[in-house]
Amino acid sequence: MAYAGKTKKPKVKISEKRSLQLGTVAGSSDGPSTIILSPSGAVTTTGYGFVLKDQFKVGKYRVEGPDNANVLITLPNTVTLSSGSSQAILSNFTSSPSGVGTLNNHGKLTIKVGATLSIPTGQTGGEYTGPITIYVDLQ
Repeated sequence: MAYAGKTKKPKVKISEKRSLQLGTVAGSSDGPSTIILSPSGAVTTTGYGFVLKDQFKVGKYRVEGPDNANVLITLPNTVTLSSGSSQAILSNFTSSPSGVGTLNNHGKLTIKVGATLSIPTGQTGGEYTGPITIYVDLQ
């Protein structure tokens, strides 16, 4: 007689170590602006807005799971940031590693995330916040 025991499916978890921060920027009534923050921390600005405080920080996320496992990293398409009734859009999310990452021999991986902030013409000043959801799935 044979018995089949329950096997535990390996789990992976992700936690935020530092939120994505895009400093203090100002829009303009002359036209729209974009701020691009790469996963390496490089900043590119286009359009009419300008940077008031250079406090850009990539988002950092810790993944934990089985040693040396591969994980599929899925980033959001867009995130709406809000300050009161005003909104701004984060898009074009990028990460390092990108697509698939490999946990180290201790079952850990750090993912760095950047994105593009679109600032509409005449954007109201304020602290804009919103949730960023990142998925990781074992491969």
